[in-house]
Amino acid sequence: MKTTKDKESVSSDTAARPWEIRARHIGANRPVPSGDPGTALARARQLRRRIGDAERLFWSRTRNRRLAGFKIKRQVPIRPFIADFVCIAARLVIELDGDQHAEAASYDAARTRYLERCGYGVIRFPTRDVLADIEGVLEQVRAAIEYRLKGFELARQR
Repeated sequence: MKTTKDKESVSSDTAARPWEIRARHIGANRPVPSGDPGTALARARQLRRRIGDAERLFWSRTRNRRLAGFKIKRQVPIRPFIADFVCIAARLVIELDGDQHAEAASYDAARTRYLERCGYGVIRFPTRDVLADIEGVLEQVRAAIEYRLKGFELARQR
């Protein structure tokens, strides 16, 4: 049975900095730098409602652990960025890049470096590849997840 003191420590912790708790949940070690975690979360929710054809196809094949039993999440805030898809267990970000990303190559490169510094692997696919060869894309994602998980297991054994 929890005591009153336990309840106070939990409620004061969550009331003081809810974004830090949410950030710890996604593997971060400090609060969201934007200062307003609600903004990133609201933006992610908005993006979940507006989904393109390639994202819809990819999501239909990966949701509910349909990809070899791996849990994939969609439109996940990771500090100042919102990742298209993430496998939290493997700390792998999956980005589906439309035509507009060709113009934003330096932004994407900086974003990838940032996510890698946070401990995430990043794999990118052009939307045309997703639409043309979803099976090939899914196989590459599955292999990347398994590779990262195998690396985590080896690191734990040391």
